[in-house]
Amino acid sequence: MDIRSKPFANGREFEQTPDFPSRPPESCAIPPGVPAALGRPPRDVLASRDYVAVCDGADEVAALKPDFAALAQLDRLGGITTAPVVIAGMQTEYCVDSACRAAAALGYRVVLASDAHTTFDTSVLSATQIVAHHNLTVGGFGELTATDEIRF
Repeated sequence: MDIRSKPFANGREFEQTPDFPSRPPESCAIPPGVPAALGRPPRDVLASRDYVAVCDGADEVAALKPDFAALAQLDRLGGITTAPVVIAGMQTEYCVDSACRAAAALGYRVVLASDAHTTFDTSVLSATQIVAHHNLTVGGFGELTATDEIRF
């Protein structure tokens, strides 16, 4: 599935196409130095300019014991370690949508807080309609969860 950003009208005279992600990572075998550099093996690793080490939860990320000298020896510029990303915020059709798509493209497990994002009415749709539309479409690349059901 293609989760790259699509063109959108910004309410003025022209369309914009955000460049998310600018360096899409691809799944790769776990490089030999990564488990030792992190203090334990991640579930998955994605690679582009950086390595993205994917863990199953925040507790696994917290348990990492990084060896910064070993991390500096890896063949990438940097490393990012992640667990599921919970997204909430203001302007559903711009920032929230772009954050969801970019996080998914980077290999993060995306959770959109269904009742914790909002926007303004436009000349075409009400804020309620925009939020409802995004809550419906996030299922293609993330999970929709009410705030009272989100656990860290």
